[in-house]
Amino acid sequence: MYLEFLKAYRAWLDDDAPEGDLFVRWAGLCLNLKLYAEQETGDDDVIQDVLSNLRGRLAYFHDDTDFPFNRGDRAHYDTEGVQLEECHLNPDRIAFVKAEIKRLENGL
Repeated sequence: MYLEFLKAYRAWLDDDAPEGDLFVRWAGLCLNLKLYAEQETGDDDVIQDVLSNLRGRLAYFHDDTDFPFNRGDRAHYDTEGVQLEECHLNPDRIAFVKAEIKRLENGL
């Protein structure tokens, strides 16, 4: 489910992140993955497993897994997301999604 989420999220980004779609502009990957997993499966165990997988991958690349694309700064995340609704435009977040897709498609 993790790879499918990443591909769906990237397709949403490539489609200019339309409002009212499954994903939200004002949130990061964790919440968007939760929304995706809830729609795909109502199984709480599956949802927690896939979220754990994402957090594990974030921990591999970043010291801070709560706000890894915002320098560990909650205020920066809040500005980017809540005030500007531009979480989806964060270049580090986008690069992470692309790199994860490539890694998984190459069987790594």
